[in-house]
Amino acid sequence: LPPLRYSIEEINDFERWEGPVGGWRCLKSHWHYADHMADAGKRVIYVMRNVLDVATSFYHHSRRFHFVYLDMADVSFDEFFEMLKAGNVDNGDYFDHVASWWAVKDRPNVLFVRYEDLLADPAAAIGRIAAHMGVELTDARVAEIVELSSFRRMKQFYGNDVGEIVLTAVGALRGPFFRRGELGTHRESVNAEQRAWAIEQYMRKLAPLGVPRDWVIPAAVGEPG
Repeated sequence: LPPLRYSIEEINDFERWEGPVGGWRCLKSHWHYADHMADAGKRVIYVMRNVLDVATSFYHHSRRFHFVYLDMADVSFDEFFEMLKAGNVDNGDYFDHVASWWAVKDRPNVLFVRYEDLLADPAAAIGRIAAHMGVELTDARVAEIVELSSFRRMKQFYGNDVGEIVLTAVGALRGPFFRRGELGTHRESVNAEQRAWAIEQYMRKLAPLGVPRDWVIPAAVGEPG
């Protein structure tokens, strides 16, 4: 990761990053493809999650960081969903974002990973990521990574972080960073009208590109998975 003292120009120039560990330089982002530095010489892992769970998680995330999202303190989920529909959230419209990366998914330096697959079979997902990065892992190492990246361990890590503890104590943060780590939490908040809108957007923007429906719209209760 680049040092915090780096300017935007220095961050954009990977070759200037100092001291890569194990030969790797790593940058996490939420960028649309058009804004990304993903040229052929850089490997990209694009993690995708269904839009309804994204809406729910993003809502709670924004409310948690209410000192950043100052206008989110008292916003209801329905109000937030209207913001999401308008693309008036960080990184813009979900469907446009996915479409921008789907267009380059077959490039050898790009790997699509579903959040749902990470939960369902983390060992297999880690294997795919390792293969993409050209890293060989033993079964024991995979098992170690599965444990260290589990929801329980990451929640525990953040719960013991001094910065998290202090910011929560003074009221700058609301609730835990790792909230649920589950699939289907949207069923507690997304209504039929909101789901119908998401389906319409999928059919208009992503279905023509070949994005599988269940990657974007999870099955409703009673529907076949």
